[in-house]
Amino acid sequence: QENYRTGKYCRVVKNSGQELKQNPKQARAMEIYHVIENNGFCILSPPGSGKTTVAAAMVASLAKDRHANRQGRVQLLAVQNVAVENLSSALKSFDDGTLRSYRLMSKVRTDPNDQMAYDIFEHLRDHERWMDDAEPKDLQMITRFFEIKAAWKMAEVSSLPQKNKDELNLLYTQSLFKAKSTLEKYMQPEIILSTVDLALFRLLNASERGVRGQFWEVDRIIIDEASLLTESTFYSLVRCFPKATFVLIGDDKQLPPFMYDEGVLGHEIAGRSALKVAMKNKNLPIIKLTEVYRSPQELVEPYNNLSYDGTLRSRKIDPCRPLLKAGLVTSVTRPDLLLVNIPKGYQLGSPSPYNEMEINILIRLLRRFPRSTHDDIMIICLYREQKTRLQRALGPDYEIMTVDSLRGKEKPIVIVLTTRTEKATDFFLNQNRCTVAVSRHQRSLIVLGNQSLLSEQHPWSKVLEDFTTIEPNQIP
Repeated sequence: QENYRTGKYCRVVKNSGQELKQNPKQARAMEIYHVIENNGFCILSPPGSGKTTVAAAMVASLAKDRHANRQGRVQLLAVQNVAVENLSSALKSFDDGTLRSYRLMSKVRTDPNDQMAYDIFEHLRDHERWMDDAEPKDLQMITRFFEIKAAWKMAEVSSLPQKNKDELNLLYTQSLFKAKSTLEKYMQPEIILSTVDLALFRLLNASERGVRGQFWEVDRIIIDEASLLTESTFYSLVRCFPKATFVLIGDDKQLPPFMYDEGVLGHEIAGRSALKVAMKNKNLPIIKLTEVYRSPQELVEPYNNLSYDGTLRSRKIDPCRPLLKAGLVTSVTRPDLLLVNIPKGYQLGSPSPYNEMEINILIRLLRRFPRSTHDDIMIICLYREQKTRLQRALGPDYEIMTVDSLRGKEKPIVIVLTTRTEKATDFFLNQNRCTVAVSRHQRSLIVLGNQSLLSEQHPWSKVLEDFTTIEPNQIP
């Protein structure tokens, strides 16, 4: 039960001037976030429910609420980098130039060729914002970095010997990290974006200045993809940020933390999902988002009926029908949900199986889609070995993922390769894994698998109830 007083309706405006339309449960989450005083709350967010937008809107609206007269800081955290990237992009859409936000990044991920919202490169370009009272030697460090950067950029397109380019590249990298450390001494962001691991790692630095110094003032922490956060890591955050209230945003129907198996003692002690523990203990209020915006209702039904008891209601209307247009679904009354039956006898390999017949059929299937749609297609493999072989066969033209690396990903057309045609295993029949695989599509979902195996095994039998089934020789 919720035990928070109701605050005012929180109007949130994007930097385009357009007001964010909130459904009732999103609005309730915003209200609680503004008045929350202790503990925290959970937001259960099924696929396509706008959780990333809600998280960013909560942070931006509170930062802009000057009447609140807050002195605290907010951390937007996630277990995986892709979720932090999504949070950064979403927050940017609400930034009218007044948000003081910074994305923490490790040295490995600090890449001048892959810049992201609120990263160090953005702040170096605007370093004067933070360095009004900087020491002369620190200003000289920043100036020197830009001089080296200019030479580095020129060298990239010059005819300098490769050895000289390599030396200049090393000099640029060294200068970049010195400039980064220098600027971070002066930055005082009110919003800090980071992975959970990096935020905890930064606590090892005892500095009272700059970015690290702001950690002492953190009073709100929002954790996205909280189903991946282990209970032990969450307790570390609670101990390290004693002033903070927590908002756990996630979906208990998605995959749990890595290397967690129910019933294994070591995993039960240290690897349980923080979100599931909070739900089980019932010590935090829970808001369940049920309106979704990723796919039309008929395309939501496979995972809605499987894992969400039919409670999800889509607000998406999309007349585009890629499978109907490609001649793969021939009836206008049937949804763009397709099962391509893969015959038995071609599954090889153990413990990670592969299936060359499945790959060959997929290649034939892909020819039904124009080259211009390649970026609209994502291929999901249940097994790593099949992914490796598929990448060799297709090259870089398509996005190919395993189910366990899918967090935050979605595409208009999704093709799921089940690979296994016999002897279903616990991994193959894991309902959470199946839910992830069949909830990434926006317009069309195709499953390649053996019909007799899938139709007899839950959860796949539940998912495929409204699919059109074709044989490989029926691919036009």
